[in-house]
Amino acid sequence: DKDKNGLTYRTDADADDMVLGDFFGKAIEYFSDNYLKKGFFLVIEEGNIDHALHSQDIGTAIREVNSLQSSVNMALEFMAKHPGETLIIITADHESGGVTLGYTGNNHIHPDQFQYQNISMDGLTKALNNLREQYEDAYVGSCDVLDIENGVVKVGLASIYLNPTSPNDCWFCNNAF
Repeated sequence: DKDKNGLTYRTDADADDMVLGDFFGKAIEYFSDNYLKKGFFLVIEEGNIDHALHSQDIGTAIREVNSLQSSVNMALEFMAKHPGETLIIITADHESGGVTLGYTGNNHIHPDQFQYQNISMDGLTKALNNLREQYEDAYVGSCDVLDIENGVVKVGLASIYLNPTSPNDCWFCNNAF
């Protein structure tokens, strides 16, 4: 189920899902073809950065910043073709709720491991809710796991046990990273 309210997080997206750069590239093409002599003003926003940071989802936010970077690169290419006529302003509209790394106080921060995250907090919530619906007797709680082994990070944010008698069958720990 794709989010109908905006672009899909890059963390959750399929290879054929559109990104901000796709839209921005088309906008530059359209305005260049139709309004270049008159001039134009174009505003874009990578709103998923904000959305990811509201839930302290740093790995997803990093991917969204990288997605914005591709649009910035396109703007810089346009500016190089039209020097003296182009102004680029990059800013944030607000801060996103006191985002911190290690806010739980355990200071087990491994930023080099964010690249292995393969699901956003929103995607995880949807997956857990779907599993709750499928397995009525599933235990939903938290696992206290921090495991960094062979480039895989497993953090105890949430878990769902499909077989409550087997605590080793942690869906989150086996699928979220």
